[in-house]
Formats: sequence, C-alpha cells, structure tokens
Amino acid sequence: MKLIILVLLLSTSLYAHNFKKESPQFYQTKMREFVIKLSKYAKGKNPNFIIVPNQGYDHVRADKNFVNYFDGILNESLFWTWRENALKEIEYVTSTEHSDRKRKVFAIFKEKNKKILNIDYTDNGKVENVIRRTDSVNQNKKYGYASFQGDIALEKIPQFTHSMSNTNIEKLNQINNFLYVFLSSDLMSKMKGVNSKIAKENIIKKFAATDYDLIVSNCYFSGDKAGEFEWFNQDDLRQLKVKKSGGKRLIMCYLSVGSINHSDYYWVDNQLDEANLPAWVGFKHDFWKSYRVQYWDPIWEKIIIHNDDGKNRSYVDRIIEAGFDGVILDEVAAYDDWISEVNLRK
Repeated sequence: MKLIILVLLLSTSLYAHNFKKESPQFYQTKMREFVIKLSKYAKGKNPNFIIVPNQGYDHVRADKNFVNYFDGILNESLFWTWRENALKEIEYVTSTEHSDRKRKVFAIFKEKNKKILNIDYTDNGKVENVIRRTDSVNQNKKYGYASFQGDIALEKIPQFTHSMSNTNIEKLNQINNFLYVFLSSDLMSKMKGVNSKIAKENIIKKFAATDYDLIVSNCYFSGDKAGEFEWFNQDDLRQLKVKKSGGKRLIMCYLSVGSINHSDYYWVDNQLDEANLPAWVGFKHDFWKSYRVQYWDPIWEKIIIHNDDGKNRSYVDRIIEAGFDGVILDEVAAYDDWISEVNLRK
C-alpha cells in the first residue's frame, strides 16, 4: 500500500512539474504585458522595427490600445483551413464560420492603418491545389489583405505565386504578398556532407530567386555539431532584401514568445535538461514537442527581450543587430494552453 501511495505521489509531482495555477485573466494579462514590453523595447532601439503578433484576438477585445504597439496582425486559416475527418484523412474546408468574427478585429487594425496578413492552408504538402489557392488569393484581395497559400508544414517555397512585382517595399503596409516558411533540411539542401555554411548559401539563393514583397523565416538553424547554430548576418540580409527583379523587400524573423524546445539556441545556452528543468519552463506540449514557458518569469524576459548582464544578448537584440526588418510573434495566444491545463487539473 505504501508503495502504491509513493508511486501516486511521484506521478502527481511529475505531472505538476513547473505548473503555476492562476486565474484565466492572469495568463492572458501577463502575455499581453510581455509582448507590449517587447514592442516598446524593440522600437526604442529601432523605431522602424516591425512587430506583428500572430493572432491574439482576445488581447484586442480586452484592450483596444493593444493595436497601438504593433504594425499589423497575422492570421491563419481565414478562408481555407484543414481538418481530420472520421477516417483520419486530411480534408480542406473554408472557415467562414470564424471569418466574420476575425474581420471585426481586423477592422480595428485597419482603422489605424495597420496591415492584415493571412495564411491560408490550401495544400496537402505534395500537390499545390491551384483552385483553392486562386480562391484564397481572390478573397484576400477583396478585403485588402496580404496573403500566403501553403501546406500545414510551411516548409516549402510554392510554385504558385501571386501579385509579384519589382516594386520597392520599405513599409509593411506596401506588401501584397509574402512567403512564410520554416527552414527544413530539404529546403536548404542540407544533406550528408553539406555543411551548415553551404546550407545557408543554398537557402539564400532560393529566397533571392523570388519576388515576394516580404519573407518570414527563422533567424538561425542547427549547425554541423550539436549545440552549434548558424545565424543569418547583416551580409546575408543585404542579399535577401533584394528581389529577383531588383526591387527591395522586407525580411522578418519568426519568434515564439510562448514555448521552448531542444532545438532553440537558448535551450543550449541555458544548458537545459529535460530531467531537471528550471521553474520558468512549464508543462510539455506533446503535439508540438515543446514546453510552454512561464512568460511572466523575469528569466524568460531576459532571454527574449533584453538582458543587462553584458554577457548574453537577448533574442530581440540579436535579431535587430543582424538587420532583420522585424519579427512575427508566434504563440501570442499561448495563454489558452495554460488556461486549458488549469481546467484539466481542477
């Protein structure tokens, strides 16, 4: 009996590892405070630095001033999305039931001359569906949204493009299209015997061969050895900011504000071990193979926004110094996962 109780206690302590139980308002408010602080800091260093949250509609509904700290908003699946049917097959559907509600939030951004970006998931990753893509382009144009059409992995540069031109793009409001892609091994041609510097050259060539008004991607990727990373630098960015046709474009970096995993450079820098994680790392998100962070913890703020210790530069500082035009803040709605965990553990 004692053994059973001990096992149960151990299971509970592991399950509750680094879990902070607060009210729903706490999690939402702390995220809103975090991204606003990030915006203030980055724009204090560079007033022209572009900051766009990915979704986070509840922040706008809770505080109309939220939009003042950002240059636009990114949405996913406004007109086309994917779901699993009863046979576990992926099928693509329009998402009109949510479109009207989202457009009400977009209207608040548009009133303040902020740009709306939308990613529609139209493809299965193997074949580009021209019919769905064309429908998405037309619907986004109707409302004046810049759009990208792709598959759910976002690891490919599509053959299908739209609204390409040699127009010089210097502000987010000028874009008509964008490329949103994560750096996969296939995309970088990072095969056995190809080192990370050559892989970076490959991806620069592929990006440079396009006419997108904006490219959003990673700031770095894994190097040749464990714990090493290959970063895009100012020279790389100068090449990437020129379209194939010669016009200027914007380059923005993906930045997650709500999670961490072993492939992140700051996982390595902080020498994290899954068997003994620090308090600011929260519960595991199995689907994304990452951990939700306690984004209200001062340590996370130092890692992402600014660090005064003079030793380790923050993520935002690195991005600005590299020459990126801005950041897309992903997982601005990570508070939903914390709220769900609270409900599960009641």
